[in-house]
Amino acid sequence: MDKAEMLARMDPQLRPCYEAMQPYSIEYGTLCGIRAYTLAQLRQSPSPFEGREDIRLYTRTVPGPAGAPEVPIRIYEPTARTEWMPIILYFHGGGGVLSSARQDDPFCLELALQERCVVVSVDYRLAPEYPAPAGQLDCLAAWRGLGNQGVGELKLGLLWGKRRRKYGVGSCAPAAGRRRTPSSPADAPLPHDRPPGRDALQSRDYR
Repeated sequence: MDKAEMLARMDPQLRPCYEAMQPYSIEYGTLCGIRAYTLAQLRQSPSPFEGREDIRLYTRTVPGPAGAPEVPIRIYEPTARTEWMPIILYFHGGGGVLSSARQDDPFCLELALQERCVVVSVDYRLAPEYPAPAGQLDCLAAWRGLGNQGVGELKLGLLWGKRRRKYGVGSCAPAAGRRRTPSSPADAPLPHDRPPGRDALQSRDYR
């Protein structure tokens, strides 16, 4: 896919930012050095959960894409949990080559407390060891795993006008048009397939 085709498929609000970006490259050795440095910093930092009783962390896995290993996830759950709580499925940043779910622990725990929800962070595979779309497929597998089988007592549902299901799905993308209820969350259109609409369950951190 060339730049023109990518721009044509991109959200119009993002196009000026992308067009202004200058091309760059990074050597694999430099990438490994950045990873090693950030990992060392992470290991030396105190745990953000130390001394806290208002949040719980669970680590689980969901079935991976066909022929791929299971996908690790980190679940941040407020201890003052109600029976009905939204779930935000969170994908960490890093351009698909850096960072990890663990590195975003401080942000995810505060997001769970601020929005009074359960945050599920996906530790997807990184390039170049696992070329695209491996990471994206891991994220899709997490979405489908939570939607179809669930993880423990967590299972995604959709907020489509009528609250027929137990959980809502948070996203920083526009929500769907609320015209129908899919047979399962995994059958729902992905954000880029959805028509323009009102944002649903949107965190203030993404506005």
